[in-house]
Amino acid sequence: SDQSRSAKPTRALQKEFGVKYELPGIESLITASLFDIAQEDGVVFDSSTGVNRQRQLDLRSRGFELEGQFNLSQDVRLVGSYTYIDMEIEKGATGTKGKTLSATPKHTASLWGYYEPQTGTLDGVGLGAGLRYVGESWGDDSNTFRNDDYLFTDLAMSYDFGRNGHEGLQLQINAKNIFDETGQTCSAGYCYRYEGRTATASLRYRF
Repeated sequence: SDQSRSAKPTRALQKEFGVKYELPGIESLITASLFDIAQEDGVVFDSSTGVNRQRQLDLRSRGFELEGQFNLSQDVRLVGSYTYIDMEIEKGATGTKGKTLSATPKHTASLWGYYEPQTGTLDGVGLGAGLRYVGESWGDDSNTFRNDDYLFTDLAMSYDFGRNGHEGLQLQINAKNIFDETGQTCSAGYCYRYEGRTATASLRYRF
């Protein structure tokens, strides 16, 4: 059956053009790229039969990416990014040709700020805060209903124990969706709730 048969290999042709620009006088960098990707037999999930299974279709992705890294001082830096993507179905289920692949927003963006003191009592501490924006998208491949856009706030903290003589030992704590934004996003007609407020901690040692 289709569900038990292995999927065909996915093939793609990618065209991309990019530029980088380093701001004079400061350690900051802006990168930009344009892309056009033609994909054959891409694997996605299909719920049109009432069963969430893998299905293959042809896709065409066009868009651009913009990213900037700005060192405002020795201790403070900003990282921002924006992506625009138009992912069109060129061959798929009946009624989906020319439609946009579900759960693929045209606009996504993020902005992070980091504070990492290089001297003083906080030397070794890293603090970060960020915003993640995901624009509207379609909830199914027939483009009959939309997913709302949403904005998440994240936090991060790290500590490098190498400042205290424990070279290679680092603590990392990440908190996602700290305001516990609720809602759902749908893909191929199946809907899932946003990931709620989560926090993870890791202790890493490199030698």
